[in-house]
Amino acid sequence: MKKTLTGIGLAALLVLGPAALRAADKAETKPAETKPAPQAKAEEAKKPVTPGPLDGKSFVGEIAAKGQKANADTFLFKDGRFRSTACDKFGFKDAAYTTSGEGKIMRFRATTVNPSGAKMEWDGMIQGAKLEGTAVLNEQGKPAVENTFKAKIAK
Repeated sequence: MKKTLTGIGLAALLVLGPAALRAADKAETKPAETKPAPQAKAEEAKKPVTPGPLDGKSFVGEIAAKGQKANADTFLFKDGRFRSTACDKFGFKDAAYTTSGEGKIMRFRATTVNPSGAKMEWDGMIQGAKLEGTAVLNEQGKPAVENTFKAKIAK
C-alpha cells in the first residue's frame, strides 16, 4: 500500500510539478504592488496644481437636478482647484480643474469625488461675470443624475 501511495504521489508531482514551478516563478518575478497609504493619497489630492486662470474667482448661485428645487451654491477657484460648497455636505472635495478659451469666454472642467466613490463631472462656461453648466453625478449602481448650475461672480 505504501508503494502505491508513493507511486501516486510521484506521478502527481511529475504531472503537477512543472505547472506549480511555473506559477511560483511568475509569482517571484512579478513586482510587488504597493499602495500608497491613505494619508499619502489625501495629501496628494490636496497638492496644488499649477495655478489656473480662474484662481481667486468665486461665483454665487444655485445648483439643481432636473425637475428638483435649486440649492444655493458657491463655486470657488483657488490654487488650481475647483470646489462647490453645496457639495461639501455630501463629502465631495475640491479637485484640479482645467480650462480652455481666453478672456471673457472660458470653459472649465473638473471631477470631484466623495469618500464613497461617487463622482461629479463638472463642465461649465464662464462668460464675463456669469457661470453656467452641468454637473453629472455618477454613483455606482445608480443612474447618472444631471444637475445644472448657474451663478454670478461674487463681489
